[in-house]
Amino acid sequence: MRGARQHGASREGSGVSTDDDAADTLRDEELAATHDDVLEAKIRDRLKEVHVALPGFIQSFDATKQTAVVQPAINRIWIADDDGNGGGSIPIPLCSDVPVQFPRGGNGILTFPVAAGDECLLVFAERAIDNWWANGGKQDPSEFRMHDYSDGFALLGFSSVPRVVTNISTDGVELRTLDGQTMFRLEAGVAYVGGKAGSERSVMGETYRQGESTMNTSVATAIEALLVAAGTIDPAELLVFTALYPTISKAIVAMFAFFPVWLPLLQAFETQAPLYLAKQAKVR
Repeated sequence: MRGARQHGASREGSGVSTDDDAADTLRDEELAATHDDVLEAKIRDRLKEVHVALPGFIQSFDATKQTAVVQPAINRIWIADDDGNGGGSIPIPLCSDVPVQFPRGGNGILTFPVAAGDECLLVFAERAIDNWWANGGKQDPSEFRMHDYSDGFALLGFSSVPRVVTNISTDGVELRTLDGQTMFRLEAGVAYVGGKAGSERSVMGETYRQGESTMNTSVATAIEALLVAAGTIDPAELLVFTALYPTISKAIVAMFAFFPVWLPLLQAFETQAPLYLAKQAKVR
């Protein structure tokens, strides 16, 4: 045994290595290297079965169960041996009953169509998800498998370069169709709805507030004109107008918000309203 090897008296304390010592050291290094190589190979083989995340393509979508059949987009590969044998790649099998994520919280959820060919990210759970998926709540894993292709989740929204989304907004938040023809866009203080960027109609925010302010001012001016002649106006008529004002104001402002072209008409109303209302009021 190497550990019981006896050295000659002439070597004690001399610090000189013999050929036997050199050979022994070399063999130790070779055995250590061989052991490390074997251990590394075993770890590498085990890691091949530890699945974490992969891009994929939606093959089909079940809207009732909100699950998809997904084809992983990266093939599995084998490295050829020293003789050039055994190398190549094959597609990973389809992943079935994959839960699809829709952003959700509290009483709200964002849903969208899921179509065959959509790109996604497959994320594989640490443990079997069958019991949780079927029953919800806290569950024991149905099997002892770990990081398995059977336990994936599909997260949509990732894009490869050929399918990247074009003309995204860099200064606002958009909810839109891919072609940009229909959208809802939020910017600081303003929201837009309608067609592609640059042609949307403002529906609230600063434009809305300006319209409401203009409307309030014009109607207030008209009421003031009526109050000037309060002594000769039937109080019942003034009361009816005042009661209807909130409804009239909100209706006109709402229409104006969706059709900015009405701004000149609203400005004209602001100018003419006092005269018109004073003229129409029945003076006793």
